[in-house]
Amino acid sequence: MDKRIIQAKKDCEYLNEFMSELPVNCLFDKGKTGCGGTSIAIENDKNTIIAMPYVNVIKNKVAQYPNEKCDNKLLGIYEGVTKDEILDYIRKNKIKKFAVTYDSLERLINLLQEETDINVYKEFFLLVDEWHILFNSYAFRNKAVKRLLNHARRFKEVTYMTATPIEEEFILRELKNLPVIEVQWDNVTTVDIKLVVTNQPIRVVCDLINRAIRTQIFGNLHFFVNSVDFIADVIQKTKLLPEQVRVVCSKNEKSGKGNKSNQKKLGDNYLIEDTTTQAKLINFYTSTSFEGCDIYDKNGKTYIVSDRRKSHTLLDISTLIIQICGRIRDSDYRTV
Repeated sequence: MDKRIIQAKKDCEYLNEFMSELPVNCLFDKGKTGCGGTSIAIENDKNTIIAMPYVNVIKNKVAQYPNEKCDNKLLGIYEGVTKDEILDYIRKNKIKKFAVTYDSLERLINLLQEETDINVYKEFFLLVDEWHILFNSYAFRNKAVKRLLNHARRFKEVTYMTATPIEEEFILRELKNLPVIEVQWDNVTTVDIKLVVTNQPIRVVCDLINRAIRTQIFGNLHFFVNSVDFIADVIQKTKLLPEQVRVVCSKNEKSGKGNKSNQKKLGDNYLIEDTTTQAKLINFYTSTSFEGCDIYDKNGKTYIVSDRRKSHTLLDISTLIIQICGRIRDSDYRTV
């Protein structure tokens, strides 16, 4: 694959310090998390659709706009957002910025084609954010991924962006012809990862929480663990009060036969929140927030929980762990 390097200017922290638009028709490796790739796509004057993997990521970005530096309003499209809301947004906004789930991209394209005179493939720039997830999701979201790729190839300008690219041999066949553009940075922050090996991860987590409640350790604790059952068990064992804990996960209203919804697992007193709400002393996140979300908490400490006995909690060190380390944007702590 063809590859081009963009050297970030010395002492720069964000992409917008040396570029005003993202490179197009390529696989864009932005080099590090939290450098403002989606911010460029939202804040410029190009009509833009950003395809994101999870609803929580969309809600996180929508809550940030408009702001003091950008008047653009970002409309999130996912289950529950109506056709009338979308058409009203189109009428009222000269510069149009949409954030859609991988599954909702086709819905938006069809609506624009049927209800407006917009030529979506020519007039909109498509950003596929966290494109490495397309590979990770290909097996269990096959139809959604294929539909996204089929539409994406029709756009005049499309960019596939991530900070954690996968190895070339695993790149999907539909993307192998695209050149790679990589940003290299001089000032990448070093994260100190401290490993705790245990056969009882729940005991270690409960101990940390009890020490935090007793103010024996300082800061707000942010646990990234892909299991609502684990989270519910910890809450029960530590007797956390609702005002002490924030749980960010899928609302999972349509549970399978015999399965409890995530809200039922947590109990009615512990309402599922999202990353736009205020951080609390104890915070839990499932995979819906491992990538793409901006979490702000100067007192935030990151803990990654993985249980070798439960495959859905195992994390890829080349992508997910790197992504998680970059979620809390402004923490004074650099230890994970």
